[in-house]
Amino acid sequence: MADGGTIYLAGGLDSAGRSTGGVFSVDPRDGRVRLLGVLPRPFHDAAGAILGGDLLAFGGGSTSSTDAVRSFDLSSLTGRVAGHLPTALSDLSAATLGSTVYLVGGFDGTSPRREIYATSDGMSFRVAGRLPEGLRYPAVAPAGGRIIVAGGISSAGPVSGVWAYDPASGAVRSIGRLPRPLGHAGAISLGSLVVVVGGTDAAGRALRSVSLIDASTGRIWEGQPLSRSVSDPGVAAADGVGWVLGGFRATAVSDVVRVAIVGGC
Repeated sequence: MADGGTIYLAGGLDSAGRSTGGVFSVDPRDGRVRLLGVLPRPFHDAAGAILGGDLLAFGGGSTSSTDAVRSFDLSSLTGRVAGHLPTALSDLSAATLGSTVYLVGGFDGTSPRREIYATSDGMSFRVAGRLPEGLRYPAVAPAGGRIIVAGGISSAGPVSGVWAYDPASGAVRSIGRLPRPLGHAGAISLGSLVVVVGGTDAAGRALRSVSLIDASTGRIWEGQPLSRSVSDPGVAAADGVGWVLGGFRATAVSDVVRVAIVGGC
């Protein structure tokens, strides 16, 4: 998550495959990384957002999915469990439009979910839309007043679909397909473009792929691939630049990769 030019990371898996609860800040201008504190109950596969000066981590889990909404006050640097989702979920994704956070898809311990939940306080939730099929690990980012949902893992495996969710109507419509089916990717919003980075294929192999989605036209094309493959990265945009932080490639990685649009594409 990014706020005021600072990137925040929370939870995840360490190099030993253990869930963590640390909250870190990253200053992209000088590369400084600082441990701010700890959230209760170590977790991974959660979705995150910043609302009203609080960092919120929705769902995730350690050994099973949880409905916990963890809150970290960025002023007092203290963490607590602030609320609960309507159902236990992991593998979900989040995107923020205005003062509303949208939680997309996820896994309830049995099957991928179709719901898109909306919240403005991290404590009350409403079903604001539904995906055409249940998806876990979708790549999600805001662009042009809508939420772009790309790829993900359905009950039949990774998908290549790209959808646009309109919060005004609650409608979800197909706008195209990625060059390949994938899940576990990250999505970065850079103006009207959404950049989908990394992910895994049907065999579970980490990918170098980069796809660009123009939310205003629906055009989808391949960008320059990453120098190394990665899945499950932390992603954020700060000051018009995208950042890919950490992720997985046979083991947890510490890479930080800068993503920028060049050549007027």
